[in-house]
Formats: sequence, structure tokens, C-alpha cells
Amino acid sequence: MTSSPQAQGGSRRNRRRARVAPLSLALITISIAVTLVATGCAERDADTTTADEAMPAYPASLSSESTPSEVAEALIRALDEEDQQTLMALVAVKAEMEAIEAIYREHGRTHETDPVEAASLAASGWRATYSFLAPGATHVTDEDIKVAGPVSAETATVTASAESAADRTPRSLTIRLMREDGVWKVRAGLQTAGGVPSTRQ
Repeated sequence: MTSSPQAQGGSRRNRRRARVAPLSLALITISIAVTLVATGCAERDADTTTADEAMPAYPASLSSESTPSEVAEALIRALDEEDQQTLMALVAVKAEMEAIEAIYREHGRTHETDPVEAASLAASGWRATYSFLAPGATHVTDEDIKVAGPVSAETATVTASAESAADRTPRSLTIRLMREDGVWKVRAGLQTAGGVPSTRQ
């Protein structure tokens, strides 16, 4: 028994509506999300806490006496454990705030960056880079400290051996640090490269 042309047409319209409904809901959801972000409603309530209060404290296991290598090892552990609070605490946040604001100035705009925003951006970048490396396989191999003027102007580069998450081939990881508030902190942007890092003699 075959259905009438009217019945077939009604069935096709019902199928089209069934396909359109999820798409419409998806578009509405995206629109609401974009509106919330644009108006700041999706962000934390600025009246409930300040940026400085929300910033995690420098890790208790580290101090002004800690070396760049020790700070880098704490960073690697936090990356392995996906410890966002420790990662944010290790960010050279004042330097990163200035770097973000400088980018805006280059484009003729102003932007007041708070510490939480700068630390969160840096930590997210680290985690994105580290996701290409095998967890638990990164180990510090070398550090190089540069002094240009006072101790507060010290910078350091720490190199670590690592492995690719895809095929376990050798990789190297470069971590840049600087003195900020009397302790070693990490700059945004980890660098990875192929091969085993060389060790200074």
C-alpha cells in the first residue's frame, strides 16, 4: 500500500523540521554564549572578589632561594598534574600584563589587564604546548642564568628533555624565567624542538 502524495509531502516536511530544530537550538546557544562573553556576564563577578585576591600564592615549596631549575621542575609537575592554581602562581604576571597591554597599544587601543587574566592566559598557553609532550617524561637538564644589572633584572633559561606524545621521539623543552617580586617566575610561551637538548660543559 503506497501513501498519498500529500502524506509523503507531510512526512518530508516533518523530517525537515526535525533537522532544522537542532540547528536552530545550536545557533541560539552560540548566540547566547557570545552575548554573555561580550557583556562580561560569563566572567566572574567583579564585586565578589578582586583580581589580587583571586591570584594563587607563590608555591610554598619554593622561595627566593629556589633556583630556576627548581622552579622549572615545579612547573613541569604542575603541568603533569594539570594543576592550574600552581601554574598561575608561577607566571611572571607583571611582565605578562605589560606584554598584553603593549600588544593593545601597538594597535592603538587600551586594555587594563588584571593579574588573573594574564596568569590564566599564560597557563593555558603552557598547557596547550605541553599537551604535545608525553606526561611524566620531561626532565630538567640544564639552566643558564643571565644578569644584566641588578639582581632584579636576572633572567634564566632552563632546558629539559622530553618525548613526543604521539610517537615518543625525543624532544626538548625550553622554559624562560625572570626575577619578579624577588623570586623566579616563568614567562609565557614554552618552546619545544626535536632532538635531545645539548648540555653545557
